Amino acid sequence: MDSTFELDSRQLASLLEMAQCTSGDLLNELLVRIVSLDPADADSVPAVTGSPGDALDGCTGRTVREVLLDPATGVAALAALKDYAKCIVRRARTEAERAAGTALYYAAIAAALVSHNERVTEYSPQKLADGLAGMSGRDWLPPEIKALLDAAREKCSRPS
Repeated sequence: MDSTFELDSRQLASLLEMAQCTSGDLLNELLVRIVSLDPADADSVPAVTGSPGDALDGCTGRTVREVLLDPATGVAALAALKDYAKCIVRRARTEAERAAGTALYYAAIAAALVSHNERVTEYSPQKLADGLAGMSGRDWLPPEIKALLDAAREKCSRPS
């Protein structure tokens, strides 16, 4: 045994398994983040997206979950959260990080559709409905996010 801290392969595998975060854990971490526009904060909108995030100005100090689920959150703020999530997906190092970022991405799109009847994506209604359905089927989603995705999918399915 050399650089494995004197752990045998079974112990090392067990340790690595315990250290892995699930997509649900990572999504919950994203949802409890406080919206910040401080570029010095590594998780802030400006630090992640490279843009000032002015659309989220009225949302600072609230959690991402609160912003997503508040029907009064403006479309521009939800579009900014969608862009934030897209950047999280792009810089993801694991499939779990990518899945959590993708869930946040769809949740922001869903919130704009449900609360304001606005599409903040270029996806066709059918492609959006398919994406929402696929994401909504994940068993690690918090119930309120699943309900938001399902409500948006229902709106996509209705004739205009």
